[in-house]
Amino acid sequence: MFTRALNIEIDPTTREKVMKLWRDHATPILQRQRGFMRGYALTNSDTGKGVVICIWKTKYESDNFENSSEFEAAVSPFRQYFIAPPSLDFFRI
Repeated sequence: MFTRALNIEIDPTTREKVMKLWRDHATPILQRQRGFMRGYALTNSDTGKGVVICIWKTKYESDNFENSSEFEAAVSPFRQYFIAPPSLDFFRI
């Protein structure tokens, strides 16, 4: 299995909006993707720092999603909430 971890920083006052967007918008898009297994969004309500973890069956399937229009559709609504550029880490399980 392959994991992508997106490290984010948001204004803590927008946390509830961001988490609702994750549940109602991004999660359904991810669940339609081939190879997607599970996703988690974790945030610190005091600092606004967080991590979005997506677990995929393979790196190939994760890369396919990242290079698709569905990726842009999933990510674009979040950009307005980032107060610092997100960074991406990769892990094998």
